[in-house]
Amino acid sequence: MKNILSIITRFALAAGSVLMMASCEDYLDKNPESNVNKEDAFKNFNNFQGYIEEIYNCIPDKAKCNWTTSWNLGDDEIQNPHADNRMNHQIDIGNFYAWQTDNYFWFGKSDINSTSQSSFDHGLYGHAWYCISKINTAFANIDEYFIGSQEEKDLLLGQLYFFRAWWHFEMMQFLGGLPYIDHELPTDESPRLVRLSYLECADKAAEDLKKAVELLPLDWDKTTPGKNTIGHNELRINKIVALGYLGKNYLWAASPLMQHGAQTGGTRTYDYSQEYAQLAADAFAEIINLVESGQTNYELAKFEYSNVYDHIKKSDVDFSYSELFFTINRGWLQPGGKEAIFRGPSPAWSATRFNYSRTFGPNNLCAQDNEIHQPTANYVANYGMANGLPLDDPESGFDKNYPFKDRDPRFYHDIIFDGVKYILSDTKGNDLDMIYAGLATGGSMRAVSNASRTGYFCQKLCVHT
Repeated sequence: MKNILSIITRFALAAGSVLMMASCEDYLDKNPESNVNKEDAFKNFNNFQGYIEEIYNCIPDKAKCNWTTSWNLGDDEIQNPHADNRMNHQIDIGNFYAWQTDNYFWFGKSDINSTSQSSFDHGLYGHAWYCISKINTAFANIDEYFIGSQEEKDLLLGQLYFFRAWWHFEMMQFLGGLPYIDHELPTDESPRLVRLSYLECADKAAEDLKKAVELLPLDWDKTTPGKNTIGHNELRINKIVALGYLGKNYLWAASPLMQHGAQTGGTRTYDYSQEYAQLAADAFAEIINLVESGQTNYELAKFEYSNVYDHIKKSDVDFSYSELFFTINRGWLQPGGKEAIFRGPSPAWSATRFNYSRTFGPNNLCAQDNEIHQPTANYVANYGMANGLPLDDPESGFDKNYPFKDRDPRFYHDIIFDGVKYILSDTKGNDLDMIYAGLATGGSMRAVSNASRTGYFCQKLCVHT
């Protein structure tokens, strides 16, 4: 699939629109000659859409923003000691400040480039302020310079409203409340903006998202402008994307943490806001109704396999659950299919051989850096039994002597455990003892330095084959 930037030529991108600097500070200090030529950039749909394409390109790839990145910051993953300087380990030891100093982490990454097609050159914090600035410049000039149909103008405005909310929402998840910038800032002074509460920001994001819902189509292919790029519109923001983030924004706002702030003692652990929760439910219900009534292109991927462990789908399945995360023999088709609601273009998503795909197995087989992603044992215990019951339920049938028997099918899809056949091809020499995963204590794949320190590997994002 061609990524969004590859079709910018179809939209005749105004050359000046891609010359802006890549950080908020640099943008505010930019030289006058680097300004966007507003008359060219905003004069028609082709040029205006080209201006917006750069915002799509800035969406960071959270999993592959560097050679051996970390993105899973909960207690369900650990890496080898060699990766102790990575963000997920820093969270484990309480160094939450590392998001500002770890250039391997997608949030605070500093070496960014808004026009680069490398996933290494994109981070959230810097791109957010840059894109919000671009968006507000577009809002400030659309009425003066744009000449086109109302349908074209609605498509442009819908994307701008969505992205202004989305960049704020992504930062709010890390920073809490912050200034919600909804107007063009002067470039000749340092603005002093009021920091809003989380809920105040969420309300402003919701207003932008609701406007996006009203303006955006369900299917770009069925719009007059979208017919010019038919077959290449699946990554464009539509009504379902805007509704999804509207619901997500309200759901986050409903949480006890956002409602009451950090609490001790657990007295308000489940004290959710019913008002925000209902607003979230309403937005999600609208999505479900649109999908189930056949008005959209979305549907769930199928979890139907002839061999779930090797991720071999049944012959009559077009798009499998595995292909939400990676594709094989699909002509470099971006993962996600019809189930994925929002994806960035990530032009280099398929460049996974260098470290990304090699950081899910033992280093002596997948030689690269010793920064191997492993699921923790307490996370693996969350996979229940095939009958749907959790392991600790007396009726589950779980047997500690046979802990991997009759588990939830997703367990076999996602987790590599002791004794399973790991290498399917012919092998010789030092690899012979790795044909079957030696993940028991003292096994061939249990070296803490270059294999598994937990007794498991993960194959959800990169199958062992």
